[in-house]
Amino acid sequence: MKRRNLLRGALAAGLTAPALAALTAARTDVGQTLSPDVLQDLPDLEAAAESYGYHGQQPTRVLADLVADFAGPRTLLAVPQPAPVRARLCRTAGQMTGTTAIVLHDLSSRRESRAWFATAAQAAAESGDPQMHARVLAREAMDPLNYGAPRTTADLAEQARLAAGTRPTAVAARAYALNHQPE
Repeated sequence: MKRRNLLRGALAAGLTAPALAALTAARTDVGQTLSPDVLQDLPDLEAAAESYGYHGQQPTRVLADLVADFAGPRTLLAVPQPAPVRARLCRTAGQMTGTTAIVLHDLSSRRESRAWFATAAQAAAESGDPQMHARVLAREAMDPLNYGAPRTTADLAEQARLAAGTRPTAVAARAYALNHQPE
């Protein structure tokens, strides 16, 4: 709770250097724990990850809550877990880091957003859930599209399409649409 309040306070002034340092430390912690092997209240963590969105909410408050909630997956990923549990933890971490990347993008912190998307893609890939991996990549592809970088958009959209597989899904459709933007 202390960490959440500290981060909220740092973010209240916007994306200042101390706030960005706290965000980077949280993302790095998650990123560093993804490679080694990693149960507590997993359903609660999964529900928390599913519930994040911030339509009508202050982005910095959502960001502080997200980063504080990383304590669960980050701690659990650092401890050996059975493969199915680890996959679920990675999926949850992928959702949380992906949402963090979106919020950072919306706050115009492009560098941090890209770094969080990379961590989200790593977690989603490690989860073994191709739809989650494709969703992260497709959402990331929308950012360079907004900034006029069609080649990067097309590359990420193609990666998302390949990750989505051949099943007709919303993620596959988004990836296709992103890869076929008019010039």
